[in-house]
Amino acid sequence: MAQSGSYIAFISYSHSDRYWAEWLHRTLERYRPPRHIGADLNKPTRLRPIFRDQAELSAGPDLGDSIRSALDRSSHLILLCSPSALASRWVNAELAHFLTTHSVDRVLCVLVGDSQPGKSLLECLPEGLREALPVGQEPLAADLRVGGDGRRLARLKLAAGLLGVGLDLLVQRDARRRTRLMMAITAAAVSLSVAFGGLALAAIDARRLAQRQAAESEDLVAFMLGDLRGKLEPVGRLDVLDGVGRKVLDHYARIDDDRLDDPALAQQAKALTLLGSIRVKRADLPGAEQAFASAAATSARLVARAPHDGTRLFDHAQNVYWLAFVQWKLDHVAAAERGFAEYARLADMLVQIDPKRAD
Repeated sequence: MAQSGSYIAFISYSHSDRYWAEWLHRTLERYRPPRHIGADLNKPTRLRPIFRDQAELSAGPDLGDSIRSALDRSSHLILLCSPSALASRWVNAELAHFLTTHSVDRVLCVLVGDSQPGKSLLECLPEGLREALPVGQEPLAADLRVGGDGRRLARLKLAAGLLGVGLDLLVQRDARRRTRLMMAITAAAVSLSVAFGGLALAAIDARRLAQRQAAESEDLVAFMLGDLRGKLEPVGRLDVLDGVGRKVLDHYARIDDDRLDDPALAQQAKALTLLGSIRVKRADLPGAEQAFASAAATSARLVARAPHDGTRLFDHAQNVYWLAFVQWKLDHVAAAERGFAEYARLADMLVQIDPKRAD
């Protein structure tokens, strides 16, 4: 548990990323850790207080006594990583001071904004943090960019880092909590509908339930793309990943794509692409063709919403290529030729968007 006058964490950010800093501050302080964790006196029962400087720093020569004191009394540093943060004198100064009194594993990173799309995690970090990390080690990081972890999984990743517990523990606990909540809402809806003949109320509750189920499915996609894949793929349990992928896609099949925002649509495209690659490895080429065709259709809708977004265009081109490749392996020659021609057209568009990138 944090001592009196200390902070669970210090949020370091560029003020152009104020929105995300405020959201993180609010959502982490409201988070309630599992009760049994509080029985361990070395772990906090709540994730507060968290320090966030709410004023622009002056043009003075250093951080100031109050900022240095807050950094010294903070257990962790939550570092918001964006192009503006990397260029910020004060973000780099706060990181440098924190590392003089804390180990590098106390730094938790959050990728926000357009944080160098296409670059690795290490390339998105400040130079001072990259130099402090042991060779081959990456910091705990949550990705709040479009197509990243999503808000709920990002919050759970940071909570796990602050509490010093495994992410699986918090994901399972969060799923159980939301299941109980949905059951309570369902029970309440039934009671109200019986008592008041509340068809309108039941419809409202059903919509809320569907929204919660959608959020849970998006979390499952993020978990499948990250932690679950990392654990199952090395031991050859691709059948389990395939089964999880089908459950997620069954959910998306019941939702009108026009109702999905860009992050949700990007999550759906990533899940479909992963499912296609899993089926290729399992030699299920007809299944892979179906998955890549759906992935290409989904990524095409994302490109239509932002035609000049190079990252979306690149992801779509990859789906088109792999669909054509699988069709070629299936001896669907005409379809494969059309796909490879479309891939070449998309590659030309990428060159026009960014001529300096030969890759």
